[in-house]
Amino acid sequence: QLAISAERVVNAENAVIAARGDLSIQARDTISNQRAGLILSAGDMALSADRIENRSARIEALGDLDIDARVLINANDHFETEPVAGSPTPYVRLRHEGVDYASDELGLNFGSLTEYADDPGARVLLPSEDYPFADYPALAASWAVPASGGHRGFQIELSRHLQVLCHDCNEPTVMVDTYASDHPIWARLGVAPPGPAPSFAGPDCAAEFTHCTPTERQAHQAWLAQSQQYAIHKSERQDALDVKIEAYNASVAARTLRDWTVIDASETRQEPRVLHSEPGQIAAGGDLRIQASAAINDKSQILAGGALGVLGTTLDNRDASVLARSDISGQAVYSYFEEDCWACNDDRRHEYAPYSGTREHEVQLSVASARQHAPDAPTALPVNLRSALFQPVADPASGVLFQTDPRFTASRTWTDSGAQLALLNLDPNTLQKRLGDGFLEQRLVREQIAQLTGQRFLGDHTDDDAQYLALLQAGATFAQAHPLRPGITLTAEQVAALTSDIVWLEAQALTLPDGRTVTALVPRVYLMPREGELAPDGSLIAGRQVHLDLSGDFLNGGSVAGRELVLIDANGIRSSGRIGSEGTTALKARQDIDVRGGEVAARDALLLDAGRDIVVASTTRSTTTAAGDSTYERTVLDRKARLVVTGEAGVLIAQAAQDMSLQAAEVVNQGSGPSVLVAGRDLLLPTVSTGATDDIHWSADHRQRSERREDKGTTIQAHGDLTMLAGRHLLGRAVDIDAQGDVDARAAAALLLEAGERRLSVDEHHRVRHGDSFKRKTVTEDLTLRQSQAIPSELGGRNVSLLGGAGVYTEGTRIRAEENVDIDGAGTTVLGAAQDQRVSERHIEVERRLGGLNGDAHRSDTEIDALHARSRAHGTDIRAGGEIRVGVGERTELQGARLQAEAIRFERSALAEDAPEDAQSAPGELILGATVDRDLASVERHNESDRVWQRMRSQGHEHETLNATELHGKLSIDETLRVGVDVGVDRPGDDLQRKIRQLSTQPGLQYLAELSQRPEVDWRAIELARREWDHEAQGLTGVGAALLMAVVAYFTMGMGTDLAIAAAGGTSSATAAALTTTTATGATAYTAAGAAINAGFTTLAGSAAVSFVNNGGDLSAVFKDLGSSDTVKQVLVGMVGAGLVQGLSDNLQFSGKALKDIGLNDGMGAYFGKQFIEHAGRASANALLLGTPLDKALEGALVSSLLSTGTAFGADAIGDLGVPDGNGGVTLNAAGRHLLHALLGCASGAVQAGREGCAAGGAGALLGELAAGWFNPDG
Repeated sequence: QLAISAERVVNAENAVIAARGDLSIQARDTISNQRAGLILSAGDMALSADRIENRSARIEALGDLDIDARVLINANDHFETEPVAGSPTPYVRLRHEGVDYASDELGLNFGSLTEYADDPGARVLLPSEDYPFADYPALAASWAVPASGGHRGFQIELSRHLQVLCHDCNEPTVMVDTYASDHPIWARLGVAPPGPAPSFAGPDCAAEFTHCTPTERQAHQAWLAQSQQYAIHKSERQDALDVKIEAYNASVAARTLRDWTVIDASETRQEPRVLHSEPGQIAAGGDLRIQASAAINDKSQILAGGALGVLGTTLDNRDASVLARSDISGQAVYSYFEEDCWACNDDRRHEYAPYSGTREHEVQLSVASARQHAPDAPTALPVNLRSALFQPVADPASGVLFQTDPRFTASRTWTDSGAQLALLNLDPNTLQKRLGDGFLEQRLVREQIAQLTGQRFLGDHTDDDAQYLALLQAGATFAQAHPLRPGITLTAEQVAALTSDIVWLEAQALTLPDGRTVTALVPRVYLMPREGELAPDGSLIAGRQVHLDLSGDFLNGGSVAGRELVLIDANGIRSSGRIGSEGTTALKARQDIDVRGGEVAARDALLLDAGRDIVVASTTRSTTTAAGDSTYERTVLDRKARLVVTGEAGVLIAQAAQDMSLQAAEVVNQGSGPSVLVAGRDLLLPTVSTGATDDIHWSADHRQRSERREDKGTTIQAHGDLTMLAGRHLLGRAVDIDAQGDVDARAAAALLLEAGERRLSVDEHHRVRHGDSFKRKTVTEDLTLRQSQAIPSELGGRNVSLLGGAGVYTEGTRIRAEENVDIDGAGTTVLGAAQDQRVSERHIEVERRLGGLNGDAHRSDTEIDALHARSRAHGTDIRAGGEIRVGVGERTELQGARLQAEAIRFERSALAEDAPEDAQSAPGELILGATVDRDLASVERHNESDRVWQRMRSQGHEHETLNATELHGKLSIDETLRVGVDVGVDRPGDDLQRKIRQLSTQPGLQYLAELSQRPEVDWRAIELARREWDHEAQGLTGVGAALLMAVVAYFTMGMGTDLAIAAAGGTSSATAAALTTTTATGATAYTAAGAAINAGFTTLAGSAAVSFVNNGGDLSAVFKDLGSSDTVKQVLVGMVGAGLVQGLSDNLQFSGKALKDIGLNDGMGAYFGKQFIEHAGRASANALLLGTPLDKALEGALVSSLLSTGTAFGADAIGDLGVPDGNGGVTLNAAGRHLLHALLGCASGAVQAGREGCAAGGAGALLGELAAGWFNPDG
C-alpha cells in the first residue's frame, strides 16, 4: 500500500505513481496529473484535494476508486482535428420554376446539360409521370415517326399524313398511313391496331376488259364490301390512335422548354478527422465514486467496471463535435433563345453567374484515438510506451518487446497471449515477438473495450485476468474452425461469422522510443455482430450502473452509458449527446429536461420525469454564401433528437408537470411494453423547417430567386400501446404515429392534428432584345410562382382513439386501424381537409419597332398577363377493419372526409354525456360537408399599335369540383342529431332531389338516399363554377380617343349653346343673355351656364364619336355606351368643371384684374395665378363628383398649372418665330409651327405622365395650335 499526503501533488509528463496494492493521495490544494502521466493502483485508490486535474493523463484503479474534490477536471488538452476533402463529384441540375432535375431524369432528350453551344434549335423536354422516358423515347424515334419540324420538336406524327406524289399533276398529294398495324406505337399507346386488310387473289372484276366468272365476280363484290368495312374500322382505330397521339403531343408541348437554367457545378464533401487526441482517463475496475461541487469531463473518459456515482452540484460532459460540410461550387447558366435580326440567323445566348451552396452538419468525433471519423472498427493501438511503467526488453531471446516494471508486478503473474499460442500448439519462438507481457496486453485490451463499447468490461466480466483468458480461448477456438495463423487481420466476412467476442493476435508495425520500427504481434479485440450495442464517440461517462445525483444542472454533449442502469437526478438536464443503458435509463429533473439533437436510449425501460417542461427537439443548421451578386442560403436537419427503447418488452414513459414538446423528434419503442407521453398542460408535436434559397443575379436583365421549404415532423413508433395525454391541448403537425397496439390520444381541451407543408416560391425576371436597329423586339417576362403541398399527419394502430374535451380537429389526417376508430369531442369537432395550392402569374411585355432611323416608324406593344391558380383538397381519410365511431358534441363537421369501415356510427358525444347536467347542451349538429377543388386560368392580351389603336383578348376558364364526404360502410346516425349535408349544383334552381338521386348511386354516397327520407335534414346547395370565356375587343387607345375628341370639339364649338337657345324658343332675350354675353371687342363669350352646357354637349359628342369608332359603326352599341354611368359622369364632370371655371373667370380678380382678362402680356406670375385657380377649380369638381382624394387633385392642379404656364410662354415664343414670306413679311412655316408646338407639348406631357405622356402631350399641343384661331388670344 502507498499513501501520499502533501500540500500539492504533481505527477509530471510521462511520470508514474503506482501501487501494487491500495493507493491514497491527499492534497490540501491540488492533485495534478499531467500529460501522459499515470496514477495507478492494482488495488483500491482514494484521491482527495480541493482541486484535481487530470489533463491528457490516466488515473486508474484496478479495484475501487474514490475521488473527493471541490473541482474535478478531466480534460483532453491535445485534441486536434482537420477537414479532409473528398474528390469532387459532378453536380449538374436543370432548374425550371424552382424544381431541380438531375441530368439522368431528363431521359434521352438532352445528352449533356453543360454544352453551351450557339444552338438556337436546342430544346429541353421535362419528365412526365404519364409518359416516362423509358417507355416513350420520343427523341430516339424508336417507336414513332418524328413530327415535321425535326426531332427537337419531340412530337410525333398522327396516324395519317400527306405524301407528295408530284408537283405538276392533277393530284399531287395523297393521304397515306404513318404506322402499319404491327408498329409498336399501337401497343405503347394502348390502342388495338386495325389488323391486316382483307386480301383478294382473284381478278379485278371492276377493271375494264377484265372477264370474270359469276363466282369470281361474287367473290370480288364480297371483297369490296369487306374492304369498305375494313376502311371504316381502320379509320376508327386510327382516330382512336390520333386521340392518344394528340394527348401525348399536347403533353410534350407543355413540357418543352426553349429557355432554361443549368446549375453546372461540382460537390465536394469535407469530413473532419482527428489528427491527435490524448484524452484524460479516469478508470476503475470496481466502483467509481466522485464527489465534487463542479466536475468537467472535456473530450475525455470516466469509466467504472462496477457502479459509477457522482454526487455534487454540477457536471459538464463536454463533447468533441465539429462540423462536416458539403460545398457545391460552379456556375448557374441561363440559356435563352434570341430571334434573328434583319440579315442574320437565330442565336442561343448564355448568361453566367457564380453558384455556391454550403450545407453543414455537426459530427461527434472519437476522442479515444487519432483515427478518421468512420464506422469502421478501430485498429489495435499501443499504450503509451514512453511511460516509466513500461521498459524495453534488452534480451534478444525474449519473446516480448516490452515488460512492465518488475517493481510493480513483483511476483504476480498476469495472463498473456501465450495462452492462445499454446491452445493453437504454436511455438512462440517460431513467431514474431509479441508487444509485451500480460499486464501491458491487458491494459491495451481494456482500452479497446472502452473504445468499442463504452464500458470497462465486456458482458458480465468483472475481472481483467479472467476476461482476457476467456477472450484468448474464444480466439483460439475461432482460429481452429477457420484455419487462421497469428499475424493476419480478419476479413469482414470472418468478422461477420463470429459467434462470440474474441482477442486475436495481429502483426502491427510499431515505432520504438528510440525511433526504430519493428513488427510485433498485438492483441486485438473483435466483437461479434450485435444490434443496439453502444459504440460511443466523444466524451464518455460509463459504468455498470451510473448514478448522477446533482443539486445543480447536468450538461451533456458526449455520452453517458450504463450496462444495467443510468439514473440522473438533477435540477435541470440538458443533453445534445447520448444517454443510454442496456437496462433502464431514468432522467429526473426538478425543472426542465432539454434534449437538443441528442438521444436518450434504453433496452428495458426509458423514464423521463420533469418538474416543469420536457423538450426533445431536432436541430437545424443554416448557412449563407455570397458569390458575385448572387446569394445562396441552406437550412438542413442537423442532429436528430431521439427517444429509443430496444428491448422486447421495453417500456417508455415521459411525463412533464407542465409542457412537453417533441419537435421533429423520433420516438421509438421496439418493445411490447407501453409507451406513455403525459403533459400537465400542453403536449406539442411541432415541426422544424428545412430548405434552400437561391437568389441568382446574372445581370439587370436576368435574375431568378427560388425558395424551397419543407416541414419535418415528429415520428412515433411503438410496438405496444401508445398513450398521449394532455392536461390542456394536444397539438401535432405533420406527425407520423404508428403503433402495433392501441393508440389513445386525449386532451382535456383541444386535440389538433395539422398538416405540414412543402413550399415553393419563385420570382424570375428576364428581358431579351431581338433584332437590330431597323427591326427590334424587346421581350420582358416576369414570373411569380407560389406553391404549397400538404404533408398530412398519419396515425395507425390496432385501435385508434382521439378524444378532445373542447373538440378534435384534423387537417387531411390519415388514420388506419386494424379494428376500431373512436373520435369524440364535447365541443366542436372538424374532420377537415388539407390543401395543395399552386398560383403562377406571368407578365410579358413585347415591344416591337420597325423602320425609321430609330426603328420607330411603326410601333406595336403587347402585354400578356397569364394567371393559373389551382387548389386541391385532401380530406381526412379514416379506415378501420371494424367500426368507426364519431361522437358529436356541440357541432361536428366532416369536410370532404372519407370514412371506410364495416360500420360507421355518429352518436351523441360520450364526453358531453359525462358532463354535469347543467353543462350538458342540446343534441349536437352533424354536418356532412364537402370541399371544393378549384382550377382558374386566365390569359389577358393587350396589343397597341402606334399608340392609337388597341386590341384586347381575354381567355380562360374556371372549374370547381365538389368533393363530398364519402361513407363506405353500414351507416348509423343518432336520430336526435341535427344533420346537414352539402350537395354541389351547377346553377341556382337545380332540382336538388334529382341531384341527390344521381349522387347516391356513386360509391360512398349511398347514404344520401337514406338521408333524403329524413325530412329534418338540412340540404345545403353549393353552386359550382364551370365557365370558360374567350372575349375579344378592339378600339381607340386613350391617345387616339383624345385626338378624336379634340377634333369633335372643334367641329361642335358653340353648338351646345346654339341648340340650348333654340330649345328655349330663340326669342327670349333673357334666356339668351343667361347663356352668352358680348365682350368689349364685340366677340361673343360664354357665361358660366353657357360654358357648362357647351362643355356637356362637346363631351357627349366626343364620347359618341369614340364609341362609333370602337364599335365599328354599330349604332345600337353606341347608344348603349352613351347611356352608361361612366359616360353620364364624364358629361357631368365636363359641365361642372367648365361652368365653375367660367364663373371664376367672371367674378374673381388676381393682381387687380379679372381672371378672364389676364393674358400672356400680364407676365408669367399673373398668368400662373390664373392657371392655378382654374385648374384647382376643375380638380375640386372632379374630386367631388368622382370621389378622388382632394389633396391629390390639388397637387395635380399645381403641377398642371406650372406646366401649362411654361407651355403657354413657350408657345408664345414659337408664335414669334418667323421666316420671310413672298411679300417681304415674316412668318413661320405652318408645318414647322405645328412641329414645334407638338415638341413643346411632348415635353409637358412627359413630365406629367412619363413616357406615355409624350405622345398625348404632343397630340394635345398640335390640336391646340390648330385651334389657336378659335380662342381669344388674350383669354
